Amino acid sequence: MDWIDLVTLVLVAWTMLYFAYDIYHCVSEMLAMDQQEEESLDEGAARASEPLPPLILPCFPYEAEPGRASSETVLCAICLEELRQGELCSEVPVCQHVFHRDCLGMWTRSNGSCPLCRTKIVLGSYRYRAEFADDMSQARRQER
Repeated sequence: MDWIDLVTLVLVAWTMLYFAYDIYHCVSEMLAMDQQEEESLDEGAARASEPLPPLILPCFPYEAEPGRASSETVLCAICLEELRQGELCSEVPVCQHVFHRDCLGMWTRSNGSCPLCRTKIVLGSYRYRAEFADDMSQARRQER
């Protein structure tokens, strides 16, 4: 065997080992990144499934607006039942949508927004505070 054949054989073997190591290194990095992504998704899902702190929204007995025709019924958008005279209701402070007190209480335990317009209700330094999802809502807030 010639020394050139020996050098060629060593170079081919070294190149194959290098590529095998490089492939192993790349695959192990991809698996580690996949595992990190999966763990971060699990953490995010766990945080999303935590119940929101209860909101204490003011309640009041429902009174039909004067001059409203008796055929015009106002429905709670959560349970789709009619709001009747004297029933306890709650109002989302910023958008002023009205719902049955118990319906809105259950809704806010799992959702932090108004059931109709999706205005976010966030606890702040006050009893409640709203954050607006779009510029139109902010413009409406400035008008008040």
